Amino acid sequence: MPRYSHSKVDQFKTCPKKYDYQYKQDLNPIEDSIHLSVGKLTHSAIEARLKFQDPQPYYDEFAGLVRKGLLPHCTEKTLERVIQWHTNYYAEEDQDREYIMVEHKFEEVLNEEEKDPDKIEIFSGMVDSVFTKQDTYFYLEDHKTTINKLKYQESDVRLNRQLHKYAKVLEKDFFISINYLIIDEIVIRELDQVPLLQSGKPTKDTKQLAFVLYEDYMDMLEMLGLEKDQAYQGAIAYLKDRGHPLFRRTIVELNESIMNNIAEEYEVAINAIKGENFYRVKSPLCNYCAFQDICTMELQGGFDEYVKELKEKNFKPTEIEEDEEFK
Repeated sequence: MPRYSHSKVDQFKTCPKKYDYQYKQDLNPIEDSIHLSVGKLTHSAIEARLKFQDPQPYYDEFAGLVRKGLLPHCTEKTLERVIQWHTNYYAEEDQDREYIMVEHKFEEVLNEEEKDPDKIEIFSGMVDSVFTKQDTYFYLEDHKTTINKLKYQESDVRLNRQLHKYAKVLEKDFFISINYLIIDEIVIRELDQVPLLQSGKPTKDTKQLAFVLYEDYMDMLEMLGLEKDQAYQGAIAYLKDRGHPLFRRTIVELNESIMNNIAEEYEVAINAIKGENFYRVKSPLCNYCAFQDICTMELQGGFDEYVKELKEKNFKPTEIEEDEEFK
């Protein structure tokens, strides 16, 4: 039974050859596994909290990753603390949410007319949450986790293929018309203390303030009587405008035209995947691709033993469900 997902389609649209490595040859870059593990544990812990279940097993597993030295900016309690901070930060905004779906797995039949069970094509996915509020609108929310910096902007949400495709499935198969799309981004790491110069004064370098709270910075300035010092106003403005260093929630109104166009794009991409023409799309992204070396060697031909050695050394079979995106 052919199965497709957002992750598969998105990978194929980026580069069919990369799709071949990850989903046909089942290779998963070893260095990416920690990002996927943290994302999966965060999603599971949030799901447990929303379903009034015990998230402690996920906190314990996260602590094990820290003890192995895999997360240098975290302590064993970081995941638990970040989720609690996130809950408190949005408590007032979220108080009237009524959840309809939480971590809901769906399967959409793409060729409903097909009678042979082995040929039925399935598009599957995991909806993080759908909820309504007192305004009676329906919201589709996706949690994105990272151990680096926040990166999602309004344009990333407005044109997000995954959210629009999922909204179309919810409309078609669940009779839920989504009004708003949300990406709720969470950084899993500890906050930094205010960096001090040798003079004992706080730094004004915003690059060093990426994970410092505005409130902590202001407390330090007030303690030193520097809160009105003109030299610090630029750093103060940066921190105030930036918001919380670990959380960013972006909400946009769903555009039906974009949703329908993206649904059509998925159909085209899936038909192309079935053609199995896994050619390489060369772009600046190749310089950051985990498959760069092996791709270059294979396209040049020969060196079979070297290619095999690269695979064994740098990749392992994919361990996560292919319809879930955690990064």
